[in-house]
Amino acid sequence: MEDQWRIAAYNPEWISLFNEIGCKLRNNLQGVAVRIDHVGSTSVVGLEAKPIIQIKQNDISEKFLVQEEHIFMLDKLAVSQNN
Repeated sequence: MEDQWRIAAYNPEWISLFNEIGCKLRNNLQGVAVRIDHVGSTSVVGLEAKPIIQIKQNDISEKFLVQEEHIFMLDKLAVSQNN
């Protein structure tokens, strides 16, 4: 939790981290999430930022209904990223 208040020098690995996480989300949310974006200060090349990768899921498929299996899948991905 301490990292949420720390401003870090720009780290080019932030883009790679988002790409890795975004790929996992896209693979697991096929047909649900039409678009997944890297947002926030870590998405701006060269900008100092809080070292927290922020991701926004946009354009949810019209067919999507919140289902227990999707919530479980997102929880599982979040836990794997925090370990």
